Amino acid sequence: MLLCAHLRKDKSSEPELTTAALSELESINKGRSDKAATDVRAYLHCALYLTTGDASFREEAKAYIRDHAPKSQPLRRLVKLIRKKRV
Repeated sequence: MLLCAHLRKDKSSEPELTTAALSELESINKGRSDKAATDVRAYLHCALYLTTGDASFREEAKAYIRDHAPKSQPLRRLVKLIRKKRV
């Protein structure tokens, strides 16, 4: 949803969705450490980097790929995109 709002240049809902994504990321970091949670964490880092331009989110997503070597092609493609893109 956050990426969609960003692509539509929806400035009214983007801050709200950014806050929701950060809240979800915080929730995952506190509690869960299973495979699904780590994948969601990487997706959230990618989405937050693409929308905010904060390089720390980019580095976290790249570290996940480096450390966990996920088999998910969509996730690998998304991280490949942020490796090339400079916001």
